Amino acid sequence: MVIFRTGACMSFDLRTRLDARRAAHLYRQRPLLQSPQGPQVIVDGQPLLAFCNNDYMGLANLPEVIAAWQ
Repeated sequence: MVIFRTGACMSFDLRTRLDARRAAHLYRQRPLLQSPQGPQVIVDGQPLLAFCNNDYMGLANLPEVIAAWQ
């Protein structure tokens, strides 16, 4: 089953543009966390402060919050 035709709605070649951004080191790749989300995270084995997540107060990993969500 075909969901969409590539290039049907775009007047430019997306793959070419993305490849150009990668070559120019302008392609954004989000790092994967190696720890639970929180104010301190581990990325590539390095502990970092996280100022860009929705758990700046460190509540997402509280047992009470997890139990309420389940």
